[in-house]
Amino acid sequence: MATPTTITVTANGNQKAAINSPYLPVSVRVDDENNAPMAGVTVQFLAPSNHGTWPGGGSLARNATTNGSGIATSPVFTANATTGGFNIQVTAGSVVNQFGVDFSTVNPAVVTSISAYSGNNQSTPINQPFTLPLVARAANGLNAPVAGAQIVFTAPASGASCSFPVPFAATITITTDVNGLATTPQATANGTTGAYTVSATKSGAQTAFFGLTNGAAAASTVNALSMCEA
Repeated sequence: MATPTTITVTANGNQKAAINSPYLPVSVRVDDENNAPMAGVTVQFLAPSNHGTWPGGGSLARNATTNGSGIATSPVFTANATTGGFNIQVTAGSVVNQFGVDFSTVNPAVVTSISAYSGNNQSTPINQPFTLPLVARAANGLNAPVAGAQIVFTAPASGASCSFPVPFAATITITTDVNGLATTPQATANGTTGAYTVSATKSGAQTAFFGLTNGAAAASTVNALSMCEA
């Protein structure tokens, strides 16, 4: 008689969900020693404690039966407020798939990454404003925008750099809007030529960088006319 030999995750084995939100159902395939799918096999999905619940609560284990294609699908597991990663253990007979189902619960209010949304790779003559503001996007672990986050933009303290108004300083803090975007006022290049970066940071999050260049001073109209007359 054939017995389960392998359990393969076929759908939704690697997921993230917001706290107190559902994950998608997980599907697995059970094969016998000949790699043929097995129908009518009981598959157990076992969640660790303190990470959430199955429908109806109670036991952390739920069973499902494989269909004609050897596929068994779990119920919906709902995360609680405990953030971090965990695994769902899947068992069929004596076969255990310990780490094939990798879940992670995310607090949607926490910024984990900042990216340069627009305003990167600009240049302007020294002592002149840049054309575009710097815009950074703050996202959570689901890559969804985070509103109300304070992002700190910092230009170099010496050498080629720029300053932001309010008042003129190399550092400015901007709060993200409903789209997770923090937009600076126009920065103004200082009097030193050269390329440099402005960082956009928030504690605990991946930093974004904007590349800016202060170019040579623009030729004045008076000097240009004098050269033509000579």
